Amino acid sequence: MRTLKIAPCKACGLCREGKARYCGQKDDMVPLYDKVAQCRALLFVSPVYFFNYTAQLKGFVDRLYGLWNWDKDFLAGKRTGAVLVYADADLYESGGINAVSAFEHMFRFTRADCRGFAYGTAGEIGDADRNPDLLERTRKLALSLTQG
Repeated sequence: MRTLKIAPCKACGLCREGKARYCGQKDDMVPLYDKVAQCRALLFVSPVYFFNYTAQLKGFVDRLYGLWNWDKDFLAGKRTGAVLVYADADLYESGGINAVSAFEHMFRFTRADCRGFAYGTAGEIGDADRNPDLLERTRKLALSLTQG
């Protein structure tokens, strides 16, 4: 995601008015719309930066608004979940709870089948590999996304 160039939503209304398929902006988000629309499961993964998921992921999520304007059911029934890592001691100290809440609201609104969340402390590169509890929760979440 960090190598993709996804511009923020401009709130131009072209998607809402049906004047542009999904979005009027032409950037690296364009090929992702059909992939998201056609997927059976979607896993969001992000570090927690200053009390929420990253700005890059927020840009992607905001741009899903264009897809929603074309198909209100684009996530309905699809298996979803999220993996979050943070440098603080727990989900609350890190602010990761804000990311969980944002995902829960989005999944509920879009009628997605939320399979859960995996999260844990991993503040430095390689820390996640040394956190067996986080790895196991992530493995279980990923497995649940493959099962109907």
